[in-house]
Amino acid sequence: MPSRFTTAWIHMPFLRSGSRALLPAAMTTAIACSLLVAPSAGASPIPAKVLPDEVVAAPATAGSEATASTGRFIITFEDGPAAVQGAKANAFGRLAKDLGLSVREVRETADGAVVVKADGEVSTVAADGVVAALNELPGIVHVQEDVLMRPLAGVNDPGFRDQWNLFGEPAGLRVPAAWDRSTGAGQTIAILDTGITPHTDLDANVLPGYDFVADPAIAVDGNTGRDADPSDPGDACLDPEPGAEPTESSWHGTHVAGIAAAMGNNSKGMAGVAYRAKLLPLRVMGACGGLLSDTADAIRWAVGGTVAWTENGISHTLPANPHPARVVNMSLGAEEVCSPYLQQAIDFAVQQGSVIIAAAGNESQPATNVMPANCHNVITVGATSRAGNHASYSNFGPEVDFSAPGGDGSTGAENILSTMNSGRTAPVAEAYGYMQGTSMAAPHVAGVAALMLSVNPALSPEDIERILADSTRPLTRACANGCGTGTVDANAAVWWAAGFPPSIRGTADVVAADAAGTLWNYPSNGKGGFAQRARIGSGWSALKNGFVTDWNQDGVLDLVAQWKDGRLTHYAGITSGGFQPAQTIGNGWGSYFVTVGKWRSGDRYPGIVAYDPQGALWHYPNPSGGVLGPRTRIGTGWNGLYLTMTDFDGDSRMDILAKKADGKLIQYRSNGTGQFLSESRRTIGTGWRSVNSMGSLPGFDQSGGQALMTRLTDGRLAYYPFAAGRWAARSIVGSGWSDYNLFR
Repeated sequence: MPSRFTTAWIHMPFLRSGSRALLPAAMTTAIACSLLVAPSAGASPIPAKVLPDEVVAAPATAGSEATASTGRFIITFEDGPAAVQGAKANAFGRLAKDLGLSVREVRETADGAVVVKADGEVSTVAADGVVAALNELPGIVHVQEDVLMRPLAGVNDPGFRDQWNLFGEPAGLRVPAAWDRSTGAGQTIAILDTGITPHTDLDANVLPGYDFVADPAIAVDGNTGRDADPSDPGDACLDPEPGAEPTESSWHGTHVAGIAAAMGNNSKGMAGVAYRAKLLPLRVMGACGGLLSDTADAIRWAVGGTVAWTENGISHTLPANPHPARVVNMSLGAEEVCSPYLQQAIDFAVQQGSVIIAAAGNESQPATNVMPANCHNVITVGATSRAGNHASYSNFGPEVDFSAPGGDGSTGAENILSTMNSGRTAPVAEAYGYMQGTSMAAPHVAGVAALMLSVNPALSPEDIERILADSTRPLTRACANGCGTGTVDANAAVWWAAGFPPSIRGTADVVAADAAGTLWNYPSNGKGGFAQRARIGSGWSALKNGFVTDWNQDGVLDLVAQWKDGRLTHYAGITSGGFQPAQTIGNGWGSYFVTVGKWRSGDRYPGIVAYDPQGALWHYPNPSGGVLGPRTRIGTGWNGLYLTMTDFDGDSRMDILAKKADGKLIQYRSNGTGQFLSESRRTIGTGWRSVNSMGSLPGFDQSGGQALMTRLTDGRLAYYPFAAGRWAARSIVGSGWSDYNLFR
């Protein structure tokens, strides 16, 4: 179909849209009309999933499934201890015998009912069976499932539950959380595509656009040139280039527009990423494709520029665009180097403050071969599958800035649901359907950009690209060929755009710089594991050692960095998130081993304890929360030891823990005044040879005592809790950390 990136691209001046059909024809499933659009001859249809029209009061959210149950039940028994005990035994025996479920009591409620939990997973069907069976038993007054209550934030569109691309893990955009702060109100997204068909899930968001297709043979709309009607008459390619097959209409522009900004919370169909943003449809493609010159003019007009030309000696000027767009989506491309003509139009748009989003292309080739993905000043978007991996068809390489859901499978459930039309060649009736491609990935990012601008209209295109890149999360599986910085995270991007960039929130978080110099915060979940990591910086590849500490004692965690060139810098944390610019607090530290903490009990600010190349151990106080004061020597012979500073024994005086080459872990106790106790040294562990990085990290789990987070020589992270004077069993909490520089 014409909306597919094919291996035989039409060369300049034609452009093609950037979606992939699921089959030889785009298979669509109607929601409102309950209509299955038939495939083209010879295609096997995808099984229809007709979505209901009724209001869904509590749509599925991230991590939920329609078949899941809590497996918990609230049982009210008849009064009297004997009656209760007998009823319990009868009930639990019936569950075990007839339904094969083993349950345990969780607690008793305030009114005397009992909450029980079934072992293992329970489907909603099985849960209904449990409730029905128990309600029939003597001695039981009432049974009901202990259902999961959720916040009412979100949308009531019935198709939302099938939009894994917005909420599902691991690949979803995490849009519902972003909606708590922004739904895109006040922003306009220009959709340069095949035009748009009337659709009740779009119409209220659609602004007056324009049809830029000048050639009547491409326009196939009965007009002789450009006009103010951007509706899509169909882009069927019935007379294709030699060697290509005729195709039916794709309704590509309608599908792309719905992903970006279909209406939300209207109890109908599905929801767009920025469902309160406006859509500016600009038709630049018709039968079999579109012309570069039309696309370049559409970009200029979309952002408020003047479009004038002369044809047959007659001058033409388009009416001014009354709704300039800050976001421009181009899910189209041609296998060409970036045209200077197109680049000039893109540069003009960026100068007006508009961000340009381009699909990377679906050739499974370097995106450098595809225009406009290879142009400067564009955000180029690759596609991911529902599993969170690089989509098999998606183009790749350094031109790709990041990725977003595009789908990758032969069934609708694996791909992207959006607005469509049921016609084969000409419009017939509104519908909904699934498509896949980088064409689908790009409008996801366009929608997120609108969410960001809605909370912070002052953002520049460069700001938007930087924030999107810095707030991505990794793909499920590494992308060897280059898929950008990761998968777009709408919630993190909107939070950051609103002035709350990610930072270190807890003292039990792990901060680390990877081999590429990206700085990450791995928040503790408080149970001995990590929550989702957040990117908090870049450019840290020259780091030698890093430390998390409240250096200026303002209640916000800071970073202290020791660089390979010998600089020592302080990054003050900001209450609302992020860090202030670096402040140099010393030079000449390249050959020192450094650790940070309040070495003297009376110190207000943490300082530095470090040994020099000769093994002398020094204390550098921090008298003002800024630069360091004069040093004091506190020991000799410390060469080759790995140090960390912590109050290991809880006596309110800082200790130094030193790992020796023979694997012994030694505690050196402070006297609180800047020197060691006379009987300070004691061995607290052996067999630590495999540890090559360690730091104090109490609170990472629920043990309540001291603890060390360590990295082993094989790249695993091992957590060692210490309580009541002894080490508890270590736990392995991660692997693959060999190339990471852990902060202490």
